[in-house]
Order: sequence, then structure tokens, then C-alpha cells
Amino acid sequence: MRTRTAAVLAALILGAALGGCGSDHSAPKPSPSPTTVIGPGADITNDVQARADVRTTRCSAEGGKRWRVVAKVTNSGKEAARYRLALRFASAKDGEVVGRKALTTGVVAAGSSTKVDSTARLTGHPKDVNCIFVAIERDAQ
Repeated sequence: MRTRTAAVLAALILGAALGGCGSDHSAPKPSPSPTTVIGPGADITNDVQARADVRTTRCSAEGGKRWRVVAKVTNSGKEAARYRLALRFASAKDGEVVGRKALTTGVVAAGSSTKVDSTARLTGHPKDVNCIFVAIERDAQ
């Protein structure tokens, strides 16, 4: 009888210890972390309201591995501001980042616009590239 009682008790303890195994009660999944900007422009804070102020007007090959981006920056704020932009050149085929650049505008008066025009040397040999402003910061002056 003692052996049987000990066996039942051992089975209960083992069952309690393994009770969660194979069940649908898994640990909660971590929430995704925000995208991290690395390289030039990594220190630029992304101002969601300022994103609409920047519009890419040109993203094109300039020969060899150089690509040009031209954008119009329109200050929608109520005071003059300087813009800092984190730019990434990414392969349209697979999204691989093939170039990085940080750009800064001069002071843009409220309601006014300025043009940003810059080139970058890319890595690899992508045929089709997207110019993406991954972070835009508007600093009132």
C-alpha cells in the first residue's frame, strides 16, 4: 500500500510540474521593438507630424554607383525650423539598404519650402533603388 501511495503521489507531483508542457498557455510574445536607424542619421528623432513636410521628387541613378535624391521640404509649422533627415537607399528587389546619408536643411520659414538635393555612393550593384527618409526631425529656430 505504501508503495502504491508513493507512486500515486510521485505521479501527481510530476504531473503538476509538467502541467504546462504542450498546452496552449505559452508565454506572451514580446511586442515588436521600434525600427532602429543605424549609420548616418541614427541620432535623428522621427517627428511623425513633420513627415508630411518632406516629399521626394526624384530618386535616380547618376552613373556608376551614385544615386541622387531630390526632395521638397515645406515647413507646415508655425515658426521657422531647420530639418534633419535620415535617408536610406534600399534595393527595390529585396529591401537591402545599400546607402545611408544624413541631411540638414537651412532654416525654413513657416509656410515656406526649400529643396534638398544630394547624391550618395551605394554599395553593391542594385539596378532599382528606393530613396526612403526613415527619420525626419523639425527643430524650431
